Amino acid sequence: MDILIAENLHRTYMDRGVPVSAVNGVSLTVAEGSFTAVIGKSGSGKTTLLRLLSGLDRPDAGSVQIDGQELEKMSRREQAAFRRRRIGFVFQDYSLLPELTAGENILLPLLLDGRKGDEVRLRELASLLGIETALNRRPRQLSGGEQQRTAIARALVANPAVVFADEPTGNLDAAAGQDVVTLLHASQRALGQTVVLVTHDMDLARTADRILTLSDGKIVSEEVGTL
Repeated sequence: MDILIAENLHRTYMDRGVPVSAVNGVSLTVAEGSFTAVIGKSGSGKTTLLRLLSGLDRPDAGSVQIDGQELEKMSRREQAAFRRRRIGFVFQDYSLLPELTAGENILLPLLLDGRKGDEVRLRELASLLGIETALNRRPRQLSGGEQQRTAIARALVANPAVVFADEPTGNLDAAAGQDVVTLLHASQRALGQTVVLVTHDMDLARTADRILTLSDGKIVSEEVGTL
């Protein structure tokens, strides 16, 4: 079953008065429970595509459907509520709130949606990601790896339909970056999660079920992961 369906996506930005076609006619499907990597050089349109697929940005043309829901037919308020409930996002810069503890940051999507913090879910994710001892500390007291694991737990806490990860290893060394991708795979297996990962690192991309290569805003190749 396809959990994500995108059809003929287009997005053009203006750069100093010049139109730049960041995403140009992209269509793709993502199977439920799969791990997809999107690779490409800087400026190829990877992050723009991820923002369109996750509803963080609207396409100029085309459509995105997640878990049977068409994002373009929703108001901005409806899209925001849908993202909180059905989409997880791991940012390269972690985007943790400094005044909250790691545990509070993880539970934030539930609280913003008017739901109670699920302590059982929190402990489950903390155990899976190895941050049980970090939950009462604030981001500045955490290592880079602990901050990234906290960000992953936050993306998973609402049991989303799809988790999108935008260069989640970009601020980490090679070993820590490999650990993060290993954790994303562990959550995929343990929780039946669907993951879409943007990365410039082909070694990390090869661990995915499927690799999509983006160039000039278009998917130019698709291959099966080798690891």
